[in-house]
Amino acid sequence: MSSWPPAGVAVAAPLLLGYRVWPGVLIGALLVGVAAGAGAWSILSIAAGNTFEGLVAAWLTNRFANGRRFWERPADLARFSVLAGFASPLISPPFGVVEIGSHSFPFWATDASSFMVCWLGETLSVMVITPLAVTLSAEKGRKMTRRQLAELAALLTCLGLVTSVVFGPIAPAMQAHMLPYLCLVFTVTIAVRLGSRETAVATLVMGIIAFYWTWRGHGLFANLAAEKAMLALQGFIVFSGGTNLAVAAVVRQRTQALQALQTAHALLETRVQQRTRALREEILERKRTEAALQEAEARYRRLFETAKIGLMILDANTAQITDINPFLMRMLGYTRDEVLGRAPWEIESFKPHAHVCRGAFLTLQKTGYLQYNCLVLQAKTGEETFVEMVGNKFEANGAEVIQCSLRDISARKRAEQALQRANDELDQRVKERTEELTAANRSLNAEVEHRREAEKSLAKVLDRLVDVQEEERKRVSRELHDQMGQDLMALRMKLKRLREHLALAPTAQGQFRELDELTTRIGTGMHRLAWELRPPALDDLGLATALRRLTADWSGLSGIPSDFQCLGMEYCRFSSKVETALYRVTQEALSNVLKHAQARHVSVVLERRPKDISLIIEDDGKGFDPARVLGSYGKAGRLGMLGMQERVLLVGGKLTFESGEGPGATVYVRVPFSDADAQLDAVEGFEV
Repeated sequence: MSSWPPAGVAVAAPLLLGYRVWPGVLIGALLVGVAAGAGAWSILSIAAGNTFEGLVAAWLTNRFANGRRFWERPADLARFSVLAGFASPLISPPFGVVEIGSHSFPFWATDASSFMVCWLGETLSVMVITPLAVTLSAEKGRKMTRRQLAELAALLTCLGLVTSVVFGPIAPAMQAHMLPYLCLVFTVTIAVRLGSRETAVATLVMGIIAFYWTWRGHGLFANLAAEKAMLALQGFIVFSGGTNLAVAAVVRQRTQALQALQTAHALLETRVQQRTRALREEILERKRTEAALQEAEARYRRLFETAKIGLMILDANTAQITDINPFLMRMLGYTRDEVLGRAPWEIESFKPHAHVCRGAFLTLQKTGYLQYNCLVLQAKTGEETFVEMVGNKFEANGAEVIQCSLRDISARKRAEQALQRANDELDQRVKERTEELTAANRSLNAEVEHRREAEKSLAKVLDRLVDVQEEERKRVSRELHDQMGQDLMALRMKLKRLREHLALAPTAQGQFRELDELTTRIGTGMHRLAWELRPPALDDLGLATALRRLTADWSGLSGIPSDFQCLGMEYCRFSSKVETALYRVTQEALSNVLKHAQARHVSVVLERRPKDISLIIEDDGKGFDPARVLGSYGKAGRLGMLGMQERVLLVGGKLTFESGEGPGATVYVRVPFSDADAQLDAVEGFEV
């Protein structure tokens, strides 16, 4: 019992899917045995042999024949044929033959070997089915052109006709003269023209047609027994399939070699072209470089000849002058022939500096750079020239040279000398002027100090004047309040008694009442005048209470609403000078509002801060220009604001007016206070 074609599938499956598919191979072999009608033990033994055979063949192919790519190279195909096609099928027949012999089943009716039949059947399956499955899987992405499809169809048709003629009943008389290898013409053509995949298909088509007609008793092997005919046909198909695949592998390898050769040739051509272009560019670049070098040399020569500084070229080894430009020749008064081939210190102009020149030459040989800011050279005519020299060592035309650049700085030196003389004269003048300014400054400082002392004296006088004024106001206020008040009260009492004791006419009674009212108005006016001169509340109750009463009385007299706010000042007292100054500023500000502002409301805010006392008087009347008003000093109505400033300055404070073209005006007063003020207040008995 031969498992053809399942044996080829058993080898292809592990190659394509891996060894893990062996259960599927085993089940497939069992199904083939069941379909053949064999016994259970025969089915199991043959299925086990076929499965083991497929795994061994796949392992040998992977190990020695490049795995599933065995069909690409002739050497790998040969190893596959030997190991998988001929060696591994030797595993399966012993299982089948032993099982068949144990049941006395006459597998062959002739003297053919059962082992040979099974082995050759397994070989045929591996050599035909396995390459077909592997190539179809490997080249599934390769598409054929219409021309290739037409060519394949024509060749398969011809192959089918020839195979039918050789193995079928179409021309029995001709079969004795026809060889079965005529079929190889078409299979080899397919191998050469189309590839391994199409070759495997052609081998399968030829095998199916040959098996069909041979099984029916026709064809080239019809004169043999059926078993021997099948055995001979199997050998023919195995040989044909191996030959066709070998030809396809050789053609494929040759095609790949040709493609690789063409690729290498194209790459070589590309590299040759690239190198040719590179060489062409290098040549062009070299020509451009040579042209640029020639141009640079010409430019250098023009610059050398036309330069407005002296240039001298020396040999870096011998110090001999090899070239000199016209400017330097005119500067020194020598011709080119007089200086060429000589060292600089051998020329009369440089002889006074011979040791300097020799040292400079040695320094240039070592460091390659040297600079002298000033050298005095004597021309051939005897005229002295100041020069600045810079030396550089460089390579030119493969030899080291030294270039000395000599710049004529005589004009600059003369200018420097003139400038130095001017500087000396200027220094002398500055010195003299400085002495004059020092004397003037001492005189000015003395005058400033005198003015400062005068200002201090004036400030003391003003301070004392304010104190005297306040004391005088206080005295006058008390005199008005005490003496005049008592006199007016006595006058009223006498007028009242006189009116009570005398029987007067109604007209006289009316005159007495008018006198009484006049006395009352005089007392009220005198009381208000005494209050304005020096309010007793300022001395007795403090600044906050005095300002509150001042604001309230002012609103009552003027009819303009006002409000007073006191922050942190209810139980605090300051020096009398500070309180008096703030009170007088508020008094003057309210007076100005009444006279000029036409305000509808006034606010007064008194606040104690950590470092100063703040007083703000604000109204909503018409504004004014503070700079213009303060600038008109001495005119009528302008002394009030200046007086406010003087009072604030005397206590060390600052007064600011804020107003403009729009409505409203604000007066800001800041008066600082310190621990010294607190001590002064404590001495005077006030609570701070």
